[in-house]
Order: sequence, then C-alpha cells, then structure tokens
Amino acid sequence: MIRFCSIVAAVLTIMLASVALAQSSNRGPGPDRLALGTVRVGATVEASFGLSDVAKDPKKVVFTVEAPDFVKVLDKSVFPGDVDLVDDELIKGVHAVVVIAIDTNKPGTFEGEIKVTLGGHAAKVPVSVVVKSADAAAIRILVAESPFHAYSTSDGGTFKAWTDLVTDAKWNVDYLSVTRGKPVLRDLDLTRYGTVLLPGDALVSATEQDINGLRAFVEKGGRLVIAANHFFGRSVEKANTILDGYGLKMVDAEAPLSANAVTVDDASFGPELVKAGIKSARFFRASPAVIADAKRAKVLVKAAWVGGTDDGFVAIARAGKGEVVALGQSLWWHWISTDGAKGTDNAKLLRFLLTPGAGR
Repeated sequence: MIRFCSIVAAVLTIMLASVALAQSSNRGPGPDRLALGTVRVGATVEASFGLSDVAKDPKKVVFTVEAPDFVKVLDKSVFPGDVDLVDDELIKGVHAVVVIAIDTNKPGTFEGEIKVTLGGHAAKVPVSVVVKSADAAAIRILVAESPFHAYSTSDGGTFKAWTDLVTDAKWNVDYLSVTRGKPVLRDLDLTRYGTVLLPGDALVSATEQDINGLRAFVEKGGRLVIAANHFFGRSVEKANTILDGYGLKMVDAEAPLSANAVTVDDASFGPELVKAGIKSARFFRASPAVIADAKRAKVLVKAAWVGGTDDGFVAIARAGKGEVVALGQSLWWHWISTDGAKGTDNAKLLRFLLTPGAGR
C-alpha cells in the first residue's frame, strides 16, 4: 500500500541547503551547533561548519578561530561569493568553512564553544561529544562523509535521530571529512570495519583507489551501504561504478514533483524487514535500483512512482563474501530525522541496513 505524503516546503529548503552555502548576508554558523553524540575512545571524529559575511574587499577580511582544548582545527578556508540579493542586485561577500577533529584519546563528556570572527561577523558554535571506553564487541562503522558538515543544514538538531541511533545501537563510528581531489578513504585499513556508509560527496569524490578498496572490502566480507539519488548530481553514476558486476544498478531518475514524496508500508518490504518489525518508510526524491541478476540481488523496499514495478528504493546484492546495499537517498541523515521520516521507521530501517548479518 502506498499513500502520498505532503511535500513540505521546509524539507525542500533543508535539502537545497546541502548544495549551496550562504543564501543571505551574515548567514551562519551552519550547522548552528555540533552535537556529535556518542563515540568511542580512539575514534576518528571530524566535522565542519560554515558562515558568511558581507565584505567590500574579501582579501582584507579578518578570519579568526578559537577552539576548546578537545577540538583540533584541521583547516579554515575563506573564499569570495555572493551572500545576498537586494533589489535584484547581488551583494558580494565571503564564505568561510572550519574543519575540526575531536580528541578521543580518553573517555568523558566534553562540551565547549568554537569562537569565530569573520569580518564584522562574530559567532559561537557549541560543540559536545560523549567519548566512551572502547568496546571490542561494538560494531565498527565508517561514515565516509561526516554528516556534521558545513553544507548539510543550519539546524544542528537535525542530527539527533542519527546520534540517538548510534547511542542506542552502541556502535563504534568513525566520521571523515571529504576533501575534493584527495582519496576519500585515505590509507585506512577497511578490514577494521563491519560496515562502510558511502553517501553524497564521498561517493562523488571517490577516486579509483577508493572504489577498488571498497570493492575489495565487500568481497572479503564487509557490508557497504551506498546512499545516492538523482538529486545529488553524479552520485548515481559513481554508485554504478561500484555496483558493476554485482547484479544491481541504480537509475538516475526521480518521480515527478507531484509524487516524489511517498510513504510505503510493509506490503512493499522484503520479508527480512517485516521480520525486523519495520512497518513503514518515507522517501523523498528517491531514485530506484534495478535488479539485473536475481540470483545475486533483490529488492528490500519497492520503489513507487518511478522506475519499473520490480525496482526498489532499497536493494541489496551479494558481492563475494559480503553485501552491498543501494539506498536511493543521498541525504541519509535528513532522511531519518524527525522532519524527514515524518513518524515512519526510517531510522529503524537504516539501523537494519548498517548492521552486518551476524549483528542483526
């Protein structure tokens, strides 16, 4: 059974914020806070935030960053751009992005503020994290592009559904910041992870080295969850370079505007999801996946209003000893948020997808 969800203007606004920084003068900081939830000792935890200001001469803008002891500033960049539109005239200014990492060498609850000055704009960004002792039994997950980044949302509360999920599942999560032109996975040993989540910019930025490493990771027994859709340009194209040969292919398309927000119930689910108690899921601008080899791949959640009758918004394929999942939502952190899920089981579904078979 399928029922239409109303297309909420606020949701669209948040989605568009992921691909464009400042749209108004003195914008920021965004996210307005970095509540990073629970992580483990030794975890890599990277995040970023952005802000902007009107400036007559961007080259002369003063940019300062002051961070608490448990926060290391990895990078701070300033670049010119339009920051407002007044009477059809673009107002020039500057945008700034600050990339940070959290010191996770010892357990504890850490809270503080990052103080930033950009030209005439002063801001404070609250940062909080709970670092728990290492747990050898915890499932280790690599989020190849940290959701806590400057192009995600202005509202840091959007991430609460995700941080609550991590805490409840007792996962050991690493978060990476993505730098265009550099390998996304760096020199990480992927065999340390049970699951890799590869979304958005991490997917688009993935190098040949990254792709080869991910395919090897899966074929040796890992689980890879690829989050992509038509909305996030080139993400479907890059997803298919990884999926090639696994009996699964994503389609670079989305439903018409009048039907691109849908909620499906368990009649559209595979038996695994029904058994897991997942009763409903909501999708917004989702792209479908086609099963090319039914012996290797299958649909977990059927697609609606786009693609063929046998296509899926969520599909899974065997790849060597492991599995690869195609999730037709690039902005996964928003997809499971209160605004994105609209009371459905999106977070529960994501938990199922990120948990390797033995853990489920």
